[in-house]
Amino acid sequence: MMTLREFASDSKVLVAAHRGSSGTAPENTMAALREAVDAGASIVEVDIQLSSDEQVIVFHDEVLDRTTDGSGKVGAHSYEELRTVDAGAWYDARFRGEHIPLLSEALDFLGGKVNINIEIKPPRAGEDFTRRVGFVAGMIRERGLQNNTLYSSFHHESLLRLKQEFEGMNTAAIHLPGDERLPSEVVRAANADAYVCSLREVHPAAADDIRAHSIFCGAYTINTPDQLRKAMQLPIKAIVTNFPARIAELLTREYADRI
Repeated sequence: MMTLREFASDSKVLVAAHRGSSGTAPENTMAALREAVDAGASIVEVDIQLSSDEQVIVFHDEVLDRTTDGSGKVGAHSYEELRTVDAGAWYDARFRGEHIPLLSEALDFLGGKVNINIEIKPPRAGEDFTRRVGFVAGMIRERGLQNNTLYSSFHHESLLRLKQEFEGMNTAAIHLPGDERLPSEVVRAANADAYVCSLREVHPAAADDIRAHSIFCGAYTINTPDQLRKAMQLPIKAIVTNFPARIAELLTREYADRI
C-alpha cells in the first residue's frame, strides 16, 4: 500500500470513498467501510464527532435524525446511548442493526488495508476543538498510521493545531463556501498539504492555480460518468465518490493510463 506522500508524488489518480461506499451502504457504518475496501478504494473518508462522554465516533450530522432511528443532537448523548440506535435500516432493511462505530473500531478495520481520510467537523458552540484533535491524533499515533492518514476539515484552525502539535501529520484544507481565495492561498494559510473542494469549484482560475503550484487536489462528489469525464480534464488527483466500485470500474475501462 502506497503512503499518502507517495500518492501525492505519483502522476496517477486515486479513488476516495466518501463516508465509505455510501452509495451502496449506509454512510459511515462498518458496512460502508467494508464495501469501500472491497471496491478497491485507495482511500476511505470518514467523519468524526464527539459523544457527550468524549468518545470519538464516526458520524456526519450534528443530529441523529437523518441517518438513524434516534433523534436529537449527537453531542447530547453518551456513546452507550448512541450504540443502541440503528444506523442502517433507514438506508435498506438488509442493513438493519448497523451501529454507529467508534473511530477506534473503524481504524482497526481500515488500518493496513487502505489510506484513511478523517474529516474533522467544525467544533460545536463552546467546544474546545483542541481536545478532539488531540484524541484523534493520539489514536493514529498509537496505531502507527501517520503516513497513511489524511486529516481534512472546513475548520482550518484544527488543521493548524495538528501541524503545530503533532509531527508528520498530513492535512487537507476543504474550500469554505464563499471563500474567494485561490487554492494556493488557502493551502498556505492553513499550512496544509492538500486542497479539497467540490467539482464545480475547480473553475478555470482555480485549475490554473492548482497546476502552477503543484497542489494535490481532491474533488467531490463524483458519482457519474459525466462527472468523472469532467474531473479527468482537470488537475484533480483524488476522485471523491459515493460509488467507489463504479468509479474504479470506469477508470479501469476508460482511463487505464491514469490509474
